[in-house]
Amino acid sequence: MFLATILTTIVGTLITGLFANLPYALAPSLGMQAMFTYTIVFGLGFTWQQALGMVFLVGLVDVIITLTKVRAMIVKGIPDQLKHGIAAGIGLFIAYIGLNNAGFLNFNIGAKSILSVNDAPYHGQVVHHAIQSITSGSGTTPGIALFNSPTVLLGLIGLVVLILLVITNVPGAFIISVIVTTIIGIPMGVTNTHIQGLAAFHTTFKDFASIFGQALGSKGLGSMFTTPKHILVVVLTVFSMGLSGLFDAIGTFIGTGMSTGIFSAADQKEFYEGKGFKSKMDRGLVSDTFATMFAGILGTSNTTTFIEASAGIKAGGRTGLTAGLWPLVSHFRWYLHPL
Repeated sequence: MFLATILTTIVGTLITGLFANLPYALAPSLGMQAMFTYTIVFGLGFTWQQALGMVFLVGLVDVIITLTKVRAMIVKGIPDQLKHGIAAGIGLFIAYIGLNNAGFLNFNIGAKSILSVNDAPYHGQVVHHAIQSITSGSGTTPGIALFNSPTVLLGLIGLVVLILLVITNVPGAFIISVIVTTIIGIPMGVTNTHIQGLAAFHTTFKDFASIFGQALGSKGLGSMFTTPKHILVVVLTVFSMGLSGLFDAIGTFIGTGMSTGIFSAADQKEFYEGKGFKSKMDRGLVSDTFATMFAGILGTSNTTTFIEASAGIKAGGRTGLTAGLWPLVSHFRWYLHPL
C-alpha cells in the first residue's frame, strides 16, 4: 500500500489545490486503514479486493451525497456553538496525539480494578455473601511519563524548540522544529537512519502492480453481492465508512477553515444557498469524495482531509498553492522509501 498511499495523496491533493483552491492535503486515513484491515478483512471476513471495492463505493456514494447537497444540509444543521467546539476539539486532539507519540503520557492498566464486587477485586470466583455493590471501571490510569528515556527527552527538546519558534513568529516553525528534532535525535540514538537497500524500492512497484484496479475486478466489486447476507453487510459497512469520512472532512473544514477566513461569510452563504459548485467548501467536499474513489482504484483506504494541513494554514497558507507543495514532497518519498 506504500506506493498507492503516495499516489492517492498526490492525486487527491492536486484536485483540492487546483479545483478547490484550498490549502488542504488529502491522504488515506490511518484510522480507516485500521478499519480496512482489522474490521472489514479480519473481522468480517472479506477479501482485500472486496474491501477495496467498498472504498470505491464509499467514494461513489459520497459523490452522490455531495451532488444532491445533502452534505450542505448536514453542515447547516450543526449549531454555531458546536462549530466553535469542533475547532477547539481538533486542537486538543492534535495536542493529545503529539504528547502521546512523544511519550509524555503513560497509561497504567491495572487488571484488578476492572471489576469489583462489594469493593473487592473480582476474578470469577463464587460470591458467598449478599452482593451490595458492583463496580466496573476501565482499569486504566493516565499519568505523566518519567523523563528518563532518550525518546521522551527528545520529545521535550522538540516541544521547547517549537514553542520558541512559534512565540517569536518564525515562519515555518513546525517544519523547522521537525528538522531540528530529527537531527538532534541522530546522536541520541532515536532517529532511525538504517537503509534497507534498493530491493525494497523495486518491491514497492511490484506490489503496487498487483493491487492496482483490483477493486473493480471480478474479485472486488464483482464478488461482493453474491448473497443477500453479503449485500446487507456491504451496505452497512459502506454506510459506516462513508459517515466517518463525511464528518471527518466537515469537521476539518469547520475547525480550520471558518475560523481562519479560508471560507468567508459570502462563501458559506453560497455553499448553503447557491447552486452548483461555486463555493470553496463545495469544491473541497467534491475533491474529497473523488479522491476516495481514486484511493479504491489505486489500492488503499478512504482518503481524508488531513488535519496536519493546519500547520500550513498556521504559517499563512490560504490557497491551493500551499496544497501544491504536498504532492511535490510526496513524490520525493518514493526515493526515500528504503530509509
